[in-house]
Amino acid sequence: MVGAVLGGLAQQQANSLDDDGLSLEDRRSRVDNANTYSITADGMFIGGGIVAATGLALIIASVAAKRKHKGAREARLHWSPLVTPSVGAMQLRVRF
Repeated sequence: MVGAVLGGLAQQQANSLDDDGLSLEDRRSRVDNANTYSITADGMFIGGGIVAATGLALIIASVAAKRKHKGAREARLHWSPLVTPSVGAMQLRVRF
């Protein structure tokens, strides 16, 4: 959503260049602003795509793991971080 807003701001800056009464310095400033907005919007779109792809991969891996272990009565090991104000460690859990 932020990428769409920044893209809209870049387009607004580009559309404002059609005014013939702008000085050269104002035109350069608006072009620089439009470039900044568009580069930032592209970064937001790419970042959103990476987050979406990561989420999809995690969902697929979770479903595959559930199918693999469905009906199986075996112990599963699970590592998880354990962080408290005084301790930082890795915790090993065994599920049956």
